[in-house]
Formats: sequence, C-alpha cells, structure tokens
Amino acid sequence: MSGSLRDQLLKQGLVNKKQVQQAQKADKRKARDNRKNEKVGEAAIVDESRVLAQTAREEKRRRDREINLQREAERKQKELVAQVKQIIACNAIRPAGEIDYNFVVAGKIKKIAVDKQQHKALSAGRLAVVELEGRHVMIPAGAADKIVQRLPEAILSQADNSHSEPDPDDPYADFQIPDDLMW
Repeated sequence: MSGSLRDQLLKQGLVNKKQVQQAQKADKRKARDNRKNEKVGEAAIVDESRVLAQTAREEKRRRDREINLQREAERKQKELVAQVKQIIACNAIRPAGEIDYNFVVAGKIKKIAVDKQQHKALSAGRLAVVELEGRHVMIPAGAADKIVQRLPEAILSQADNSHSEPDPDDPYADFQIPDDLMW
C-alpha cells in the first residue's frame, strides 16, 4: 500500500475526485496561510526589535542631553568664577595699616590690618572683604555688588547699613556706641 491516503481513499471509493481536489486546495491554502503567518511573525519580531532600538536611541539622546546640560552648568560656573576673580583683581585694595578689622568666615573670626579710613569705609559698607589668591583684600561696594550678582558666596564680609531706622524693641537703643570701639 503505497501512495497517499487520498489515493487510497479514492481507489476504495470512499471519496470522489471533487472531494480530493477540494482537500488539495484546502491544504495549499493552509500552507500559504502558514507562510504568511510566519512572515507576519518575522515582521512582528522585526517590528519589536525596531521598537527596542528606537527606545534605546531615545534613552541615549536623553542621557546625552543631561550630560550636555551638566557640562554647560559646569562651564557657566567656571565662567562666573573667572569673572569674579577678574573683578576682584581689577578692584582690589590691599589692606595696610595698624588697626585690626575683624570679620567672620565659616564660623571663624578672621582679621585684617587696615588704616582708619579703610576701617570706617568697611564699617559703613563702602568696602567689602573678599579673598584673592589666599589673601584677604578689600574691594569697593560697587564691585562687591557686581560680585554678589554673579557669585554671592565670594563676599566674605560687607557691612549692611540698610537698617536706617532703629529697632523699637532694642533695650540698648538709648546707649551710644563709642567711636573708638573696635570689633
């Protein structure tokens, strides 16, 4: 008994030629549909890999943007520091004198030796103290204002004379501060 099952059933008379042809057409249709489904499955795999590649590209772009923003911020910070150093270098007044002017830096009391005019200007807020190359120098208030706009933490000490009216609750308001009192 060789031959296909269809041939055997046809010889036996259990099926007619028309039924065999319909079965062959159905088999061909089924095979064709299977091939199409395989292609669709391959397309789905290819489509999925495209989506994964696209998301990877978007993630890389996002990380690159973040890195660029960070680098830009660092560059701007360096630029501000350079501008502040230049302003300080151009407007620096070297302290020279015999009177100590005390100021607080990071919780520690520092002092510089100034003359009487510089001391009055520092106390009045017309001069500010900054650090330049490891030394404390004074700069005019106008230059200090420019520095505050760029890098406020660069100013170590500047008197604030914005209180034009005295505090009404101050218990020492009746007592005058002597001119020769040095802090």
